[in-house]
Amino acid sequence: MGYKWEGRVLAQVFVSVIFGIISIYIIFKKWIFFEVKGDYIIQLLKFGIPLIFFSIFYLLMFHINRFIVAKFLSLEDLGILNVSIQLGGFIDLIASSFNIAFLPWIYKNLSNIDKLLRDNLSIALDLKRRIVKIIYLYVFSLFFISLIVYFVFIFIMKYFLGPSFHKAIEFLLIIIFAFYFKALYYIFSYFIVYTEKTIILTIITVITAIFSIFLSYYLVMFFGIWGAVYSFFFTFFIYFLITFLFTIKIYKLPWFTIKT
Repeated sequence: MGYKWEGRVLAQVFVSVIFGIISIYIIFKKWIFFEVKGDYIIQLLKFGIPLIFFSIFYLLMFHINRFIVAKFLSLEDLGILNVSIQLGGFIDLIASSFNIAFLPWIYKNLSNIDKLLRDNLSIALDLKRRIVKIIYLYVFSLFFISLIVYFVFIFIMKYFLGPSFHKAIEFLLIIIFAFYFKALYYIFSYFIVYTEKTIILTIITVITAIFSIFLSYYLVMFFGIWGAVYSFFFTFFIYFLITFLFTIKIYKLPWFTIKT
């Protein structure tokens, strides 16, 4: 309709408002019944408030390199970077599909472990080993899937991208593996969320976001658009690494040995 980039913003606002109104209507019509309990509200606030700051700083961390590119480089460079990030985001789509199935399974089994540790230690240990094996299988499988996606996109995108965006293909491998580590972050963060220590995730995100601001700025200043690409990669690699280190500290599983 000729709104250019504003059209995307207006569409998102329009959809959010419409479904928000529908949701409020459903609640007031009492099609959904709920009960307010003070203890639950306090528990939910303790769990959820840190996640508000988590979301804000996560968005900052994810988008900061593009703001810096737009400020200090050119809109052409920003467009190329956005294309490579959009393509690399296909790994995010694959990981999200896996997470939909994995999340209920992992929480159910972590709950079972809590019960079995009191009643049957050997079965609990076997279940811990099984969880670790499945996660490692996912880690290695997603690694090879990422490589396959890269080579497929290299072949396809030469025919679907305009010549002005062919440079995005040069950045694609690094961007794809940035999303690979982003996907690994989510898998290991589930254990921290399960222990309800969301404040730790928030602290990790805040620290990583602040780090990413300085990293993006200095790398872009010295290496141009390549600096933005590398800062995107290192940000999510560090994000995953810190989360993994906290996870193995907070929730004991046989990550490095079959013994616990």
